[in-house]
Amino acid sequence: MFHEEFAVFLLSRRLTKKKRPEKISLFDKEFEIGAVKGALAEIGVSINKNAGVQAITNKLGELTEEQNKALSEILCKE
Repeated sequence: MFHEEFAVFLLSRRLTKKKRPEKISLFDKEFEIGAVKGALAEIGVSINKNAGVQAITNKLGELTEEQNKALSEILCKE
């Protein structure tokens, strides 16, 4: 009985914990990681779909000035 109650407790904690989306600071703003990945794809830069903040940050450091400008235009459009 105790094991079943403990298992239910653990499962309920896992289901109620919300995972906050990871964010990347860029162009004096914060963007969700998915938005940055999408913008990189739009400018023709490939990135692994499972890439985390560090991998994306590294990729951003490799962008040319033209790619950086295009990325800014995509992410900062209002």
